[in-house]
Amino acid sequence: MRRPISTLNPVFYFLIIKFRRLMRYLKWLFGNQKFASKFSKEKIAFRVYKHQSVLVRKLGDSDLRLQHNKVENLKI
Repeated sequence: MRRPISTLNPVFYFLIIKFRRLMRYLKWLFGNQKFASKFSKEKIAFRVYKHQSVLVRKLGDSDLRLQHNKVENLKI
């Protein structure tokens, strides 16, 4: 099994992160996908996407207080 280059030396990790970010920005600039050209502070009249996941669930012997604290952190 091949090891990722980023695990060979810590410097490689940062170089790979910079390279991937650069590639993403280039894809945004020169890709065919269209993005918004204007920004508005007004709220939109409808929801485009909604994510639903279970926020509180019993995970083994973990304390449920931790799950409730997670929900509070997400609200903030």
